[in-house]
Amino acid sequence: MNRVAEHTLDITEARRQLLLQNSSFLYRLKSLITWVVLSCFLLTGLFLIRHAYRVTTSQRAIASQSRETSGTVVRLVPRTRKRTGNRLMAPVVTYQINGNQYSFESDIASSPPAYRIGDTVTVQYDPEQPEKATIKSFWSSWLPMLLFGGFGSLVTLISVIGVVTLVRSKTRQIKFAPEMLHQRLDQVATGAISVDDAIRYLLPDQAVTTADTSSSRGWRLFLGAFLLVIIYFSLKQASTSWRLLVHGQRTTGKVVALIRSTRGSAKAPVFRYSVDGVEYERVGATYSSPPAYEIGEIVTVVYESSSPAEGAIQSFSDQWGGPLFAIVLAGFFLFVLLRTKTKSIR
Repeated sequence: MNRVAEHTLDITEARRQLLLQNSSFLYRLKSLITWVVLSCFLLTGLFLIRHAYRVTTSQRAIASQSRETSGTVVRLVPRTRKRTGNRLMAPVVTYQINGNQYSFESDIASSPPAYRIGDTVTVQYDPEQPEKATIKSFWSSWLPMLLFGGFGSLVTLISVIGVVTLVRSKTRQIKFAPEMLHQRLDQVATGAISVDDAIRYLLPDQAVTTADTSSSRGWRLFLGAFLLVIIYFSLKQASTSWRLLVHGQRTTGKVVALIRSTRGSAKAPVFRYSVDGVEYERVGATYSSPPAYEIGEIVTVVYESSSPAEGAIQSFSDQWGGPLFAIVLAGFFLFVLLRTKTKSIR
């Protein structure tokens, strides 16, 4: 009605939309789609929270079995962030166990560097495999909880608010005769009555205020912005995959192990490859059950010449599966959000 009053919507088109909105089949279809979207959001949020809890619990269990020693930062290795081109620095740490010296490059890089050459750090290592170690720090311990738990909590909160709003709209829904709606619509179009008066005539026993409409629009804008952020970062990841496909360097690697997911029986490959005589070991991006790779299998590894340590298995699932799935899912939710009318008949 607001669009008719502002002369941004033709009266004929408004009547056509009213007929479509009053169609029981279309109404049930839109209601079903809305419930499916909210259910997907809720399940996604709960899954992320559960994943954050299980990863953090697993890390705590590993930390309880590991031992600690002191190490020294001997150099800083530059890394280039693929998405932004920013230059980050990762520390290389040396430490001694039973008279044997070991070294490793930290998985966490930052700008400005979090450490300086010569800094003493606490190293956590596996007593059975002392060459496997990490720097004991706040970020290495709590980053999964902050990242997955925070994002999952936000998604869960949004979905719960959506479910509550949808339930309230169901309980307050009233069916109107088409003739009554068309009459009030014609009066609004000619300026005989205002939109608020038309709402009061149609809903004499219910308060439909501008604040309610503004709140509904605010949540729609927030959800839309949230989905656009997901699409934006997914597109950036897809562009990185495209850049690797076109300009990336390739080498052969070998699957040396399979890592089980903390949430089930799915496994991801651990592959090893070398560039210019330097050996690297990475974990594949795709978990599957049964495993998509076997130990000892030869794979093609693609990497950027500026950051050979961040190689990836050249496959559709590892490079394109995640971002394309997120783009399609978020795009579908955004389409439904844009098509879904507010609970007010405005």
